[in-house]
Amino acid sequence: MSEQLAYLYDAVRALPRTADIELFGLNEVHARLLRSLCEGLGVRPFRIDDLSESLELRRGRFLAVRWDVTTAGFGFKQPVMASLLLFSLWRRPGGIRGITTLTDGGNVNTCLALAAVGNRLGLWSEHVLSRHFPMDIREYLMARGEGRLALIEAPPANAGVEREFYSHLVDRMRTGRYRRSRLCLWHARYGGIASRWMGEALAAQCDVGIDDIVLSVGSGSTLQGFAIPVKRRFGGRPRIVVSEHEQSALFSAAPILDHLRTGAKRDVCEFRTAPSPIPHAVLGPHYDEINPFLPFQDRAAVDGTIRYSDSTWQEASRFCSSKGIHIGNSSAANVAVARRLASEGRTVLTFLYEPLRPFYLQGPVHRTAPGPIAAEGLQKAALHAIPFCDTQGGPCCEGQPGATDPIMHLR
Repeated sequence: MSEQLAYLYDAVRALPRTADIELFGLNEVHARLLRSLCEGLGVRPFRIDDLSESLELRRGRFLAVRWDVTTAGFGFKQPVMASLLLFSLWRRPGGIRGITTLTDGGNVNTCLALAAVGNRLGLWSEHVLSRHFPMDIREYLMARGEGRLALIEAPPANAGVEREFYSHLVDRMRTGRYRRSRLCLWHARYGGIASRWMGEALAAQCDVGIDDIVLSVGSGSTLQGFAIPVKRRFGGRPRIVVSEHEQSALFSAAPILDHLRTGAKRDVCEFRTAPSPIPHAVLGPHYDEINPFLPFQDRAAVDGTIRYSDSTWQEASRFCSSKGIHIGNSSAANVAVARRLASEGRTVLTFLYEPLRPFYLQGPVHRTAPGPIAAEGLQKAALHAIPFCDTQGGPCCEGQPGATDPIMHLR
């Protein structure tokens, strides 16, 4: 058992208990300790930049939460997963004896953040991902796992893209032998709840009136944990506007405020396309369905959507790069939507989730020359990711006391 994990467990278990888990972190005693513990896990203070001048706005204001530069390259899920770990320990009554592995499922940012937290604590990390992930992205993840990351591919199932791999995670955690050494963070269920105290702190940093809050929605942690607290901070006045790809427009109940189609499609495009059957290459937003664990009242907080095309986010990405702002494609989509709203003279807050990663582009992926740790990580990939199996030789086969989450049922 990790000594660092034991220290965190003792620290958060000493916090005052509340009957309602949604109050986690929402008092000063909780928040003060959580801030300190998150700093120890590598979480840096949030930063809001006014990019109005950089993005050549003639009207309005463009404010951005800069997770692309404050998370050491791990992306916006780094603070979310750090807080999720503390939340999981806080509500875990049975102790942590035998826990060797952190596990969860999701997309690139979730995997990178999970590995970052696990490595910080000297634990294994295990990430369930879609079988449609290209091999170069898997290798990118493994090379950054410091030899302690295992990738588990979800098998084909009669389900949508997200439900397929989340369901596989649930099935694995139902197996007693498997789950005894795992601490599953269940970010699809608890990400927003666990990070809401950070959203309250972010809201307190907003010292100007906000008209619109622009975000993408995948698991919903940005909506639940950050956008709704900011909206509440200003008495419900700001509109929450979801940027949605036109091929995965899921918030059909919300009014469509605009549909952006920027420029003509280029004959030669530097951005890679999505593998079949993924409808588009934007990473982060869900493709098939809104996260079923996202509560109705939080979905209802969305005031409208603006849809965009591939050419929209691509042109926004090129424009941002020309200004020295190198961001991922969901962040570029947020920029396109936020600039559109700011052009009406509005003050807009949006989120830049991650830096521009090499696999967003066509051509060979840049690979850092592997040292002993990275090489070991790629060797583990052969056992656990290429193919993804449960054979002897890694954390999949360890078994010690632990517990599953009884309410995480996707089927």
